[in-house]
Amino acid sequence: VMAMSLPNQIGAISGSPIAVESGTVSGEPRAATVNASAVWRSPAANLRCAVQKHGGEIDRISPSPPMSPVRGMRPDLAVACQAFAVEMEAPTAEEVVVREHATGAARHREKGVPVYVMMPLDSVTAGNGVNRRKAMNASLQALKSAGVEGVMMDVWWGLVEREAPGVYNWGGYAELLEMAKKHGLKVQAVMSFHQCGGNVGDSCTWALGTKSISKLAHEKSRAKNHQILQIFSSFNLQYVKWSRKVNSLNGIKMARKQNDHRHQLRHPHNPVRPKCDRQEYALIPLPKWVVEEMDKDPDLAYTDQWGRRNYEYLSLGVDMLPVLKGRTPVQCYSDYMRAFKEKFEHLLGDTIVEIQVGMGPAGELRYPSYPEQNGTWRFPGIGAFQCYDKYMISSLKAAAEAIGKPEWGSTGPTDAGNYNNWPEDTNFFRKEGGGWNGPYGEFFLSWYSQLLLDHGERILSSAKAIFENTGVKISVKVAGIHWHYGSRSHAPELTAGYYNTRFRDGYLPIAQMLARHGAIFNFTCIEMRDHEQPQDALCAPEKLVKQVALATREAQVPLAGENALPRYDDYAHEQILRASSLNIDGNSGEEEMCAFTYLRMNPDLFQADNWRRFVSFVKKMKEGKDANRCWEQVEREAEHFVQVTQPLVQEAAVALMH
Repeated sequence: VMAMSLPNQIGAISGSPIAVESGTVSGEPRAATVNASAVWRSPAANLRCAVQKHGGEIDRISPSPPMSPVRGMRPDLAVACQAFAVEMEAPTAEEVVVREHATGAARHREKGVPVYVMMPLDSVTAGNGVNRRKAMNASLQALKSAGVEGVMMDVWWGLVEREAPGVYNWGGYAELLEMAKKHGLKVQAVMSFHQCGGNVGDSCTWALGTKSISKLAHEKSRAKNHQILQIFSSFNLQYVKWSRKVNSLNGIKMARKQNDHRHQLRHPHNPVRPKCDRQEYALIPLPKWVVEEMDKDPDLAYTDQWGRRNYEYLSLGVDMLPVLKGRTPVQCYSDYMRAFKEKFEHLLGDTIVEIQVGMGPAGELRYPSYPEQNGTWRFPGIGAFQCYDKYMISSLKAAAEAIGKPEWGSTGPTDAGNYNNWPEDTNFFRKEGGGWNGPYGEFFLSWYSQLLLDHGERILSSAKAIFENTGVKISVKVAGIHWHYGSRSHAPELTAGYYNTRFRDGYLPIAQMLARHGAIFNFTCIEMRDHEQPQDALCAPEKLVKQVALATREAQVPLAGENALPRYDDYAHEQILRASSLNIDGNSGEEEMCAFTYLRMNPDLFQADNWRRFVSFVKKMKEGKDANRCWEQVEREAEHFVQVTQPLVQEAAVALMH
């Protein structure tokens, strides 16, 4: 097998021909798929590869053909999986639970938490084609073979409706969705109304030119004992990976020769980033015609107290104003979702099972209070309020006058510090006598957080009406802002729009808003542990996740999870397993998270050790928290399966890296 050419290997693995020149995928009728999660068992001693014929006799052939036309499964891979199998018993009533994981009727499925995997943010090119088509095909096949339930893909507003209002180009997404359907994968489609780039984990971050890279290299070469940047290639883009092991800048020079147009920086907390305007900075900006309107009226963008504009997402202050060529932003979002429904109606409820509605930067329901572009914010800074565009100030003024306090309506807090302060650096957020806990603070924070809730309510109401009776569920993502969680004021959460303090639950109102529309509460930072984070910043992700879980339980809203940063280690996987069980205070009954979405499909995931751990993790998640299986046995089964699928996984990794 390893001696075969790459196209032939991929073609054999997929079980259907792939046109090497055109890169198109065959559109044969969908068939059943042999799935590792369904057939894993410890191999019996001296078990021979055999296929049971309908007549009852057994042919022993090596390699044996599959029993029936199996899409996406190579003959020898199918038989190898069967070699791990024993006769499957029908599930008992205790092994099956009824779970409502939809906006409509309840659905039956085996207990456990289904795992989805985020696709690369740049899966669709600027030309509305599939980026790395063959790599995508091999990767999706590998994920399906590992027992993954499906994938999450961002459907970018800035790509689909880029050229003109109401003109939609779904080209690349139509092909990706058909590819997912062919492999039997479900899809969580994200209505991404924000720009791509500038947030933790974005693979569409920092499009730099040669001059910027040269300048950066020069600056880095002068820094003693500093982290050095190592360029590596992935998904047609150049990324910069932080590494202490590299002792030269040769990687940067090589990357400049390979690709002078696209270079990217990525680091979760303290990046060194050159300045650039928003068109250079955002690989996928908002639609051109939206950007044109923002150029004419900069107050369409979120604005901080120093007048700095944020172009990641339109200010919620203009939600209901016809500022976009005669339409309001909410109308634009609604028209976009309606067009998506009409285009892909035949896939809704079957292949497309979830619509995640973007409501802010990074697709999260929040203000852009901790922007990373240009080094504005660095972890663990408290961030800054984003309410200084003229439309939000007008709303603040009206709210202040309504309670007879017009003096409170001219500006937000003037003593809340800057992006990189800590709570005790400021008069507003300090624990003793801080303004956040006084009458003005209560007024301002109530107004600020309520505007965010109203924003979510407006868009969610529209989404519910559009996708009602289609069989899909609707979800909303909320950010896991865990730093300074142990302080009294919870300053970073307040600047993001979550009115959560030591004395007030800011997540219950969000959960209740989602409950009114039957939506799922999707929360991040599920993989983190308190002690892994800087304790001087009072980080407490585990306590935060527990609070959110309690809020969703009280509001009777399904909870789903994501990891905030890429993690491939068993320690993170164990934490996800623990958090997804929702075993709060030792009592959760049959309750579990309704889904978990893993960040992200990339070459690192398909590296041998990472893939082995991931396959084992997926299996454990599907087993459910009440499983009586020995985890060591599950890991042994995963090891066997990884050996069988090694050629397929190697193809996926190699194809993604080149």
